[in-house]
Amino acid sequence: MNKIGRKIRMGWRAVTRSTKATIGFLMIVLLIVIVIFAPLIAPYEVDEMNTGPVFSRPSLEHPMGTDHYGRDVFSRIVMGTRVSMRVGALVAVLAIVIGVPLGLMAGYRDDLSGSLIMRTVDVMLCFPWVMVALCVAALIGGGEKVIIISLVFAYVPTFIRLMQGVVLSVREQEYVGAALVTGEKQSSIIGRYILPNCTAPLIVEATLVMSFVILDEAAISYLGVGIQPPTPSWGVMLNEGSQYMWNAPYLSIFPGIAIAFTVLGINLFGDGLRDILDPRYMGGLREL
Repeated sequence: MNKIGRKIRMGWRAVTRSTKATIGFLMIVLLIVIVIFAPLIAPYEVDEMNTGPVFSRPSLEHPMGTDHYGRDVFSRIVMGTRVSMRVGALVAVLAIVIGVPLGLMAGYRDDLSGSLIMRTVDVMLCFPWVMVALCVAALIGGGEKVIIISLVFAYVPTFIRLMQGVVLSVREQEYVGAALVTGEKQSSIIGRYILPNCTAPLIVEATLVMSFVILDEAAISYLGVGIQPPTPSWGVMLNEGSQYMWNAPYLSIFPGIAIAFTVLGINLFGDGLRDILDPRYMGGLREL
């Protein structure tokens, strides 16, 4: 426990030395707090109509105004944070769970299976994620599952290629060759020497993918094949608000700000982690 606590303290000190990582971390903490306490923060139910006059401009009662149904925009944006963060986290985790073992196999084994995995990745990269989302929606209907399936399909190749590249580099190191000469099992070599060296780039890539997924979720929902009304989604709110840009521009402005804030926070944190975890970074996590 003392060793774990020491690593956490050292990691926190390294994060606080990076301005980008610190700002991004604080923004993410704020988003997590909103996700956890969203029902308490939102003053109205997300689908409650006529909470005020239709197209009411921002006021003390409705900080972000009301939409064409008289629904409180602030409440819908707060609850929409749950949707975006949930989709982003799920897609990133599923893409890692699927992509990491396949990338590990493709990079460590010089046989037909490794080549087959990489050629499959090349084929998958030929399909735009928008087209995949439309095809999935045509087969199983719209909804959150369309976003998750299509974006996992889109980002699994990213993790496969990342892992393959890192493994190809690490397996040529002298300590891996020494372990092979001493007769150490392949499973032990992978667990003790290869996977630990893949952790840093994997963490950074996961944060970046999560930010991309949030943007993609908004785009798919905006096209009408993702999250379906009346579920609060920033993409759905942008779609609905675009019809009233001249009369009520705040209906599109506030969801856009929410998307920009979330993506900026995650990107800043990921960019800061990249600096911290870089071997050339002085005073980072090299001691961990």
